[in-house]
Amino acid sequence: MELDEVGHYVNFMAEGAEFDPCSEEPPQERLYQALREDEDIAKKFVIITNTHAAFIQFLEENEDYWQFFDEGCMKWQSCITLMAMSEYYPVRIRAVDASKLIAHQLKHDSNPNVRAACVSRSTNIANELMHDEHRFVRAACALQSESLGLALMHDTDDLVREYCTKWEACAKNYVEDTCEAVRWHSICRHPHLAKCFIYDPSPTIRKLCFHKDTALVELLKDDADNDVRMKILVEHPEMAQYYLNDENECIRNIALEKLKAREMTAFTLTH
Repeated sequence: MELDEVGHYVNFMAEGAEFDPCSEEPPQERLYQALREDEDIAKKFVIITNTHAAFIQFLEENEDYWQFFDEGCMKWQSCITLMAMSEYYPVRIRAVDASKLIAHQLKHDSNPNVRAACVSRSTNIANELMHDEHRFVRAACALQSESLGLALMHDTDDLVREYCTKWEACAKNYVEDTCEAVRWHSICRHPHLAKCFIYDPSPTIRKLCFHKDTALVELLKDDADNDVRMKILVEHPEMAQYYLNDENECIRNIALEKLKAREMTAFTLTH
């Protein structure tokens, strides 16, 4: 492939064409191989596609073609540097992921997704952007270190606090958090904290507690919510005898079924 053919192939792909009457070889395959083998062609491809609106739209709708960047252009450092100037922010993110230097260059990018990607590349960038106006960026900062998580622990945005739950020092302070998702992730990430949440107002959270820590079944077996007791019975059939006299008819019936099933199994095993 010659340099002056690159633009033709980019236009060809942007139009969604799969056959080139001027070549017997599939155009996508020919371009793909050229990107992997020739740095100058790869650079020309990046320069053209950085501002090629139709190609950007094509790439947005056809994720398989990211391989032209991932397996072709990104073999070359010169291309990665050029990708940092793309009008399409996912291309800039790939450049950030490939180069910490570019992460520092793009840390004030207009797109919050790019800034968040920069944060993930450097704790220093995270420290600098921890008060970013966008929650995605602050959330990414919270993941970078426990000290940043603690600094953002009381952020007004639920998503940021949810990310802070990565750190036990933050999670144990979320027992009374107003956001159920924050409390949920606190337990999921730190199951040994489940006991702290057994009086949570949400039945969903209380069910999660004994699911993560079976020792809590005993503490929650008389829960006021039918769904919680039902969930205990379903996950712990050995509680069937206990629930035979439950106030809820459905729970009593299921308990009886499970008890009969256990007795039938025991009978089969002994005969």
